Amino acid sequence: PSKSFVDELIIHVKGYDEWDNFRSGNTKFTLPDVAIPIVYEARENVLAYDISGDRTYYYVIGIGNYSLGDLVIPESYNDKPVLGIERHAFSGCMTITSVTIPDTMEFMDDHAFYYCENLTSIVIGNGIEILSQGVFNVCTNVSYISIGNNVKIIGGGAFGGCSYVTTVIIP
Repeated sequence: PSKSFVDELIIHVKGYDEWDNFRSGNTKFTLPDVAIPIVYEARENVLAYDISGDRTYYYVIGIGNYSLGDLVIPESYNDKPVLGIERHAFSGCMTITSVTIPDTMEFMDDHAFYYCENLTSIVIGNGIEILSQGVFNVCTNVSYISIGNNVKIIGGGAFGGCSYVTTVIIP
């Protein structure tokens, strides 16, 4: 790790506005009179994670500094399994062109990939049993979907607005 000082702080904010609409974006703070020492490790293409309450697994909470178009969710992070994707984790993310969910993944919360307009290919592993409500809603350019063999429930609007789908594979 290296030490540095910042005069500007950019925070990625996710939340709901006063009309209960989901919003996501960066907020920049200028710190002209304050030097904040930070320790960072230059790591590329790392997703943002949170650890479960019992500290036995991680789940993805956002894009982090991941910039590749082909998103492959890893099976583990920091020697613990990655078992899920939080609600709205990738909502509005325009850099994702394909997503692959591993067989070890157990859950994807509502609207996890909502409005990812450049997403064209979805491969869902065998660990997922429920495709939550709106999980890929308004991913308008999706053309290929492969659904794992353990999916038992597809929530309302899971693929709503995916009007260019040409291939769906369901075992």
